[in-house]
Order: sequence, then structure tokens, then C-alpha cells
Amino acid sequence: MVSEQLTLRGYRPEDVPALHEIDYEFQREVDFTLPGRARPYHHEDLDDIDGVYLNAGGAFWVIEAPGGEIAGYGAVMRVDERTARLRRFRVRERWRRQGLATRLLHEAERFCRERGLLRVTLGTTDRQQPAQALYRKHGYVETGEHWLRPDLREIEFAKELA
Repeated sequence: MVSEQLTLRGYRPEDVPALHEIDYEFQREVDFTLPGRARPYHHEDLDDIDGVYLNAGGAFWVIEAPGGEIAGYGAVMRVDERTARLRRFRVRERWRRQGLATRLLHEAERFCRERGLLRVTLGTTDRQQPAQALYRKHGYVETGEHWLRPDLREIEFAKELA
């Protein structure tokens, strides 16, 4: 399987330009910007991964392809003593449907279990049908929704880890 040829590792500061590039690709793909923002929506945390994720009890991983290309990334944000939130699960289009998001998801759930974080939440837009299918396949259930813009809805999911 192709995903086994790629390395799942912790984020390094030198990854940030590639993370921004992948995020811009994603935001263009799903038209995920909000009016009145000079920069794309949700970009600020990528400029402070240590503070937002790592130093706050979370994690941030990248998937590195042979040759050093970043194929995707994902993060866990600690919400409270029992709850985590999955953030920033992104896989470059050319690397999709090869098991990378599933690999990230399993690593995130393992990380959460090891730290006693037994409830995992996440949000994904109504435009991201493959992401919704992935989360449902792995036991996440829809818990609500809200509108980010009049034409863009975010669906909330959660899973209780055993």
C-alpha cells in the first residue's frame, strides 16, 4: 500500500510553508473563506503550532512522502480533561484515497486514548462528502451543525473512544 511508503511524523517548524500551501489548496477547493478576512479562514493556528497544539496538550503530525514532500497533516487540540478536537485533517489531492486520512485518524485516536481523552469532536463542511464518509465509517456520529456563511454549513461530529 502506498501509505506505508510515507512517514507519519511530528511537525517541524520548517514544515510551515508546506502546511500553508496545502491549506490554501484546500480552501480554494471548497471555497472556505469568510467575508472580511484578509487571510484565509483558520490560518492563524498554523503560525503558532507549538502554542495552539503542542504546548496545550495536543499534537500535530505530517505525512511525508519520499523526497520530503508533505502529503498531508492533521492535529489534535485538547479541549478539556476528557475531550479532544480533531483539527486540520488535510491531504493533498494527488495523495487522496490511499489511506492517509485513515492513518492520521488512527494516530489521533491512539494519542487521545493514551492521554485519557475519551471524547473526540470535529467539524467538517457540507461540501466535504468524502471526509464525512470517512468519519462515519470510523464511528463518528453527527451531533449538530451551524452556518459559517449563508452557503456553507459546518457539520459537527463526535465519537466516544473505548
